[in-house]
Amino acid sequence: MAYHGEGYPHERKALREWWGVTSRAAWQGQQRALLALDGANPVWEFALSLRRTIARDFGGHVDTAYWRDAVAHVLRDRAAGETVITADGVTRTEPLPTADTEARIKGVQHLIGRMTRYEARLPHPQP
Repeated sequence: MAYHGEGYPHERKALREWWGVTSRAAWQGQQRALLALDGANPVWEFALSLRRTIARDFGGHVDTAYWRDAVAHVLRDRAAGETVITADGVTRTEPLPTADTEARIKGVQHLIGRMTRYEARLPHPQP
């Protein structure tokens, strides 16, 4: 750990209080857990993955309204049924009810609002 804000002793205290990290092994274990996709929330991963794709395709900045619209478009497309490859061969999934799809869209769009509010509270680097 390098110097972050209030110094090394403060960072160690925060890690102990917030995460229960009291040793090098615990620190490494916590880092592995945070970086592992196995334990990640699939809804968060979907929303963030879509934003990464938009950012890559359009050169960086992602407009929040565009991101929300993209979520709706992708989820509606998926809800119409998908062709998937399984061990039994190629198959088509059944369409999902419209009410379920709209509820999912609303939920992910709400999550995008939370994400952008969290990010707005983070300090921005000075040019």
